[in-house]
Amino acid sequence: MASGFFGGQLDADDLGLWRGWGVFEAMMARGNSIFHFKEHCDRLISSCERSYISIPKNFSSEVLRLQLSTSLGVQKLDESIVKLMITQGGSANHKTPENGKSNWFYRILPFPVSNQEPLKLVVKKAVKSNFPEIKSTGSYHDAMVLKAQAQKEGFDDFLYFTSETGIKETSMANIFFVVRSHGQRVLITPEDNILHGITRSVVLSLAKDDTDIFHCALTLPSSLFLENLLFEAEECFLTSTTLGIKEVERIQHANGKIYYFKKTEATNKLKERFLQYREEYFQKNTPT
Repeated sequence: MASGFFGGQLDADDLGLWRGWGVFEAMMARGNSIFHFKEHCDRLISSCERSYISIPKNFSSEVLRLQLSTSLGVQKLDESIVKLMITQGGSANHKTPENGKSNWFYRILPFPVSNQEPLKLVVKKAVKSNFPEIKSTGSYHDAMVLKAQAQKEGFDDFLYFTSETGIKETSMANIFFVVRSHGQRVLITPEDNILHGITRSVVLSLAKDDTDIFHCALTLPSSLFLENLLFEAEECFLTSTTLGIKEVERIQHANGKIYYFKKTEATNKLKERFLQYREEYFQKNTPT
């Protein structure tokens, strides 16, 4: 059963509903310990500032931490996903924000169980947002439509793509490719035109530290992630809060050509390293 604390009643006049003027975060919790809480909270506040959303008067990272700790203790879920949102709040005309009306609330849900099968993706010519670095509610409308369309076509998700910016990310996850350079295994991921995921950041750090898996890990301009990369890449995987690291089996380009990724050796090693890191994080940060 979902539960949550409402910093203010979300009513029918909220600009988060009518104009998509809101930002949000999704965080993994184990017991009452939240994975990289500070990084998520910092990104949420940054998204508010970039979106010109006023920080609610009764909101702070410390208040949030205390509220979540209490709610998670009541829920008593082994693992959960915490969804947190801040909106610009109520508006009499559904256009103009009113001073002091910005709002925040959260919901706690059981952590989703991921399908064990590798993913099938399709490239769609689409732009996510003019502000991809902001995790905004409004920017996900098109994502939901395009993902539903992709699923109807037999895929698990889609990849944003334009000829100018290249392949960027899926509806809700960052993408990585494993390529060879002078015989050495290299991990690459887009550095721009994307939402910089917290899990993405952790995975990049782990990949850079573990030279037994990769010679190096690079963030590159998304404009380099074109069709030739799909041909050259040995492995491909996604990262997100709910997926962790999830291998990709094949990608169908916008032109209809299908590219397969048959190897998962490096992906599986990195996944083991990530799961180990997450276990160690929770062991270190779980209140006694």
